[in-house]
Amino acid sequence: ETFAPVTNAKALNAVSMLTVAGLCLPWALAQAAIATSVPEALSEVGHRSAALVQEHPMALLYLGVLTTAFTSWLQTIGQQSVAATTASVIYALDPLWGCFFAYLWLGEELGPQGILGCAVLFGVWFYQLASAKGDSDQLKLAEQVPEQGAE
Repeated sequence: ETFAPVTNAKALNAVSMLTVAGLCLPWALAQAAIATSVPEALSEVGHRSAALVQEHPMALLYLGVLTTAFTSWLQTIGQQSVAATTASVIYALDPLWGCFFAYLWLGEELGPQGILGCAVLFGVWFYQLASAKGDSDQLKLAEQVPEQGAE
């Protein structure tokens, strides 16, 4: 809550995405090197990356730009004006939205355990909303009460 309002959202998002990309490359090389030698691992990662770009360019653009970079940028902007507790509850609802859209678009159905999980998430969300409203009301009351000795 201290740094979010004064941080450049685009710059923070760019550094975040570059860090993830920079850390993924050594991870991919290490995974490939487990089965082969280091030179073969470099070659394999390079070939797989090139094939992925050639065979699925639109999927990479969609996943990289829209669902990763753009949503992270929106998250950064949102956190500039939302309390940290509220933001954490919103992010905690991510699996719930995934279930909801999978139901709508893919015809997926939840079992009893999934329904219970959704109910718990909604319960936490409603509790947090009620707590945030209570905190806001208390803050307004505190602002209205004059300090003693201020007269």
